[in-house]
Amino acid sequence: DYYKRVYPQKDNETNEEYKKRVFTKRTDETVEEFITRITTLKKIFSKSKIWTEGSDLKYSQQYYKLLYDQKPGEDEETYFDRLTARDDGEDATAYKQKIMILQNLYPESSLWTNDKYKQIIETNSIDENVQQPGETKEDFYKRVYAQKPGESNDDYKK
Repeated sequence: DYYKRVYPQKDNETNEEYKKRVFTKRTDETVEEFITRITTLKKIFSKSKIWTEGSDLKYSQQYYKLLYDQKPGEDEETYFDRLTARDDGEDATAYKQKIMILQNLYPESSLWTNDKYKQIIETNSIDENVQQPGETKEDFYKRVYAQKPGESNDDYKK
């Protein structure tokens, strides 16, 4: 309720002003609180245009760097696995948006030239609800409507 009360976009506030207000880390916030606040706001106000990033990360760069920088003790493979993983509930559009943000944050990273991760990114970028080139209608339906791993029979029937 606090976030819904304090952080909706005001009527007279431009997207740019709103983005600045949301992505500015408060002096009384820890890094963890800052990340949690932005992540929570993204869920609550998911339809807001401020989450659609272009190449301009003017206000959001601090948040994304805290979220995506390599952690202490994290080797390169673990780091790249974390960056290229498709999160639970993340659709192809959101995943592609995340990859675009990562490319803007880390343009010189060896991640972009590593064949293993290029393949993972390509695979994770596929919209699973769209028939793929060369895929028969029958194969498309089998893939889309198949019971997912870990999905119970009761959930699958819904």
